[in-house]
Amino acid sequence: FLGELKCLNEISEHIFKIKLFKESFENKERPREFSFFFTPTTKNYHDFIHLLDKMISDNLNQKFFKGKIQLHELKEEDGIYIKEHKGTLRLLEEWLTEIFNIQGDGSISDVIKPFKQVRTARQSPAHKVNENKYDISLIEKQRETMNDVYNSMRQLRHIFSLHPKAKDYEIPDWLENEKILNL
Repeated sequence: FLGELKCLNEISEHIFKIKLFKESFENKERPREFSFFFTPTTKNYHDFIHLLDKMISDNLNQKFFKGKIQLHELKEEDGIYIKEHKGTLRLLEEWLTEIFNIQGDGSISDVIKPFKQVRTARQSPAHKVNENKYDISLIEKQRETMNDVYNSMRQLRHIFSLHPKAKDYEIPDWLENEKILNL
C-alpha cells in the first residue's frame, strides 16, 4: 500500500507536476499504528480505519484538482444558493471519469469504491460511543479492507501509468513484478 502510494505520488508529479497525495508516509512519516493489530477489538479496528481514511481521503491533495475540474458545486436551499466544496474522493472520481476512458471490467467507481467504504466505516464510530469488544472476525475484516484498498491503489497507479506523459516513468520493478503477499 505504501509503495503504491509513493509511486502514485511520483508518477503524478512526473505527469502533472503536482502530487496526488499530500504525504507518502515514508520512513519517519510512516504512522507506527499502520499495522495489523495484535488484539482484535472494536477500538483497534476503528482506530485502524480512522488512520487508513486519513492516509487516503484526508491525504488527497485538493490542489491537484485545481484547474482540472470544479472544486465546488452550488446547492439551492430555500431559494438561496450555497457554495459547497466537493469531498476529495468525489473530486478524484469525477476527474478520473472525465480524463480516463476505461473500457471493459473495472469502472472508475469500482476503483474508488474501497476508499469510499473506508470513509463510511470511519463515520460510524466517529459519531457515536461504542463499547470496546473483542472480536476475532475483525482480523479478517482488516485483512479484506487492506487487500481491497491495496488493489484499488494498484489499479489507480496502473491508470496513471497509461497516460502518454508516463511512458518514460519507470515503475519500480519490485512493485510491478514481484509478488506482494496478500495476508
